Amino acid sequence: MQVQPYLFFDGRAEEAIDFYRRALGAQVEMMMRFKDNPEPNEDCAPPPGSENKVMHASFRVGDTTVMASDGHCAGEPRFEGFSLTLVAPSEAEAERMFTALSDGGETRMPLTRTFFSPRFGMVADRFGVSWQVIPRQLGDYLGGPDPASEEGAPPASPEPGGGPTATIESKTNFISPAKEGSVVLAECVPLHAGRRSSVWQTRVTREDGKLLAVVILTQMVI
Repeated sequence: MQVQPYLFFDGRAEEAIDFYRRALGAQVEMMMRFKDNPEPNEDCAPPPGSENKVMHASFRVGDTTVMASDGHCAGEPRFEGFSLTLVAPSEAEAERMFTALSDGGETRMPLTRTFFSPRFGMVADRFGVSWQVIPRQLGDYLGGPDPASEEGAPPASPEPGGGPTATIESKTNFISPAKEGSVVLAECVPLHAGRRSSVWQTRVTREDGKLLAVVILTQMVI
């Protein structure tokens, strides 16, 4: 199963794809214009003069397929509530791609060293698409396969002495308050336990089992 982003550029799709060719080395797999639609539908037809706009396109950035369209061709693309993570093969490539995406866009966090990565930055490109740029090393830690795990074997816990551990993210969902002096119980279970990264869930409850809070902690061996 795959999850593939579908971006609606509202009339600027071809311009955006050309930009991603230059900035990211994107490769176009297919492009269909509204005028080439074999079964036009008046209910979803583009505005007059939009016949050459992109009805559907598919392009690849690295190993990922991204789909795009001009949608209603209103000229006002809006990209809110999400960000695309770009895992660069090296720090040098992260620098280059970040600079390329920043051209005509808005830097939201400069590409810089953080406690969890030698380089990390956030930028909205000239079309408003939000990107998080990071070198491959952290991408492997967070989402890559665990090379030490065997096919079909349960995930192994981080090895003792494997190096210091950094907390990448901690999220707490407070559900109900507890009275002062009352007894609370906490149960911590691993949602993911690899040799390089782990995700833990802690459920905090009252003695009667009523849920008070849920904590999700993501850690990485550095």
